[in-house]
Amino acid sequence: MNLTKKQMTILGSAVVAVVIIIGGIFFYRNAQPSADSAWKKYQEAWIKKDYESMYAMLSTQAKETHDHDTFIKKYQNIYDGIEASNIKIETKDILDNDQGKTAAYHLSMDSIAGPIAFDQTVEIVKEDGEYKLNWSYAQIFPQMQDGDGITISTEDAKRGDILDRNNELLATDGEVLEVGVVPGKLSSKNEIKTLAKRLDISADAIEQAMSASWVKDDLFVPVKTISKDTDFKYDDLPGVSVHSTTARIYPYKELCAHFTGYVQTINAEELEAHQGQGYTATSIIGKSGLESIYESKLHGQSGIAIQVVRNGSVVDTIQKSEVKNGANIKTTIDVNVQKKVYEQLKKDQGAGVVMKPDTGEVLALVSTPAYDPNDFSLGMSNEKWNELTKDSDNPLENRFTGLYAPGSTFKAITGVAGLDTKAMSAEDDLGQAANKKWQKDSSWGDYYVTTTTAYDGAANLENAMIYSDNTYFAKVALKMGASSYAKQLDAYGFNEKMDFPFAVKASSYGEASDLEKDITLADTGYGQGKLQVSPIHLTAMYAMIQNKGTLPMPYLLYQDGKAKVWKEQAVSETSAAIMQKDLIASYAQFGENPANAGGKTGTAEVGDKEIGWLCSINQDYAITLMVDHTENVGGSKYVVPLMQSLWRSLLE
Repeated sequence: MNLTKKQMTILGSAVVAVVIIIGGIFFYRNAQPSADSAWKKYQEAWIKKDYESMYAMLSTQAKETHDHDTFIKKYQNIYDGIEASNIKIETKDILDNDQGKTAAYHLSMDSIAGPIAFDQTVEIVKEDGEYKLNWSYAQIFPQMQDGDGITISTEDAKRGDILDRNNELLATDGEVLEVGVVPGKLSSKNEIKTLAKRLDISADAIEQAMSASWVKDDLFVPVKTISKDTDFKYDDLPGVSVHSTTARIYPYKELCAHFTGYVQTINAEELEAHQGQGYTATSIIGKSGLESIYESKLHGQSGIAIQVVRNGSVVDTIQKSEVKNGANIKTTIDVNVQKKVYEQLKKDQGAGVVMKPDTGEVLALVSTPAYDPNDFSLGMSNEKWNELTKDSDNPLENRFTGLYAPGSTFKAITGVAGLDTKAMSAEDDLGQAANKKWQKDSSWGDYYVTTTTAYDGAANLENAMIYSDNTYFAKVALKMGASSYAKQLDAYGFNEKMDFPFAVKASSYGEASDLEKDITLADTGYGQGKLQVSPIHLTAMYAMIQNKGTLPMPYLLYQDGKAKVWKEQAVSETSAAIMQKDLIASYAQFGENPANAGGKTGTAEVGDKEIGWLCSINQDYAITLMVDHTENVGGSKYVVPLMQSLWRSLLE
């Protein structure tokens, strides 16, 4: 059939009109409210935790049963309390029912007790042309009825113990005493003042505890936790009561303080950082030492149950995670050795390290003065905190991880480096300094290397060690040259972070360009210059000499005597043997030597102060003792009797 142009135009217009009509009908239908769109909008608000928008979409019936504030607070309290996150809602179907529609859905979320998932339905009714939800408590969790609440019960995980190599407890959960008051039984304000004085806290702290909103006259109000061994008298105070409880305790107190560290109640920032790891607002967390370093292993996972409460009773459990106790940390420390080192240093600002030279096992790590970690874990008063932080001796400072100038103890290290590089032999006589001072040439101006003792005989390695001849080791360093000396020191672990649980900065001799300066290079040779060494690293280098030239890697986690190597044959066995013999000769000048130990003293000059050192070795132990501020007590001479006493105690 042939259509005229006019007929074609009429037909085209008709088709367009039909399309417009159909499109309008489609648009009208989709623009109208529907159960599907209402449910989708509600889902989006739910996932965003937009409780205001959710409430606005409830039916009249639901709003009459559940007021606005109750609805909002119910969701906020429950979802915040269980740490609801990653909410996902999958619509299974939307079906017709007598009231309108029913949406069947699957909800999943993560919570403090683990993943939660359930299937549920909700009615969608039409009111005044809009679709609304007939909400009930069962939308939160199917186990809930109107008026129900949610409680979170916690079964605390036992924190792992910190043990020494012989399974002695260094940190553990143990029995303590919780001291408190029963307000209604207090006789007067004087009783509070007396209690405050006996507990070494302020009366204001007790008053503040009693002012809490939950306090009643007949309730026990805890004010301080103390060790069960504390001699605490309270029989004459009728308003005071003592209960037994459990807390983190440190049986050896100051003895292992910087090593074990301490725990305290988690703060808000830490709680946020550890979200989802089983911590609550009342959890304890490691703040320093091994307690902090191995927190993830020691902490464990508390058992948490999310439960439905109806009329004051638990009626159902929504989700439960089982308690997982923390793992024990067994260390290489020998608390008996730790005790003996601490006894020598407890009156001073110092550090002590004892290591097994053939394995690298650390037997003692001491920093003095120390503090009692129980004061932190049981609750520290502001007065006690101020006392610690304002103490000029800095008892909170961990000295065994610090870097210090090693003084003449470093001559043994320069000596083996010189032997290995052939800069000198053990027999070479490098000449004593005239009038106890020496300089390379006139380019040094008025700078001289000085030494303290003139001696008979050759200026060879043995005599230089015995008489601590600064000029000898300055000459050895210069003979090696900056590049060769730096290469040797790097081979002993300098400028390299130690694989050790505590953060110990890498030992350093300054910048490479510093050693290019002859004076700095010479000073470095006898332990000054820009040398900075940690007591742990210095002990390992002395262990290297005893260990036939292999530098052990210091370690702290017990591995049944396994030897760990940091640098295999860092020094030749021949050079190590020569230095070991010379160290024995050096130590012999101090008199008795029943341990057949080698050793070298050192007095490092740092500005106006002096640091006294003594490093000593035999087949059983590599030991470093360091005492800061020895300028008025004889420098390293002050440390000699401490080391002698320590060796005697180790042989007992």
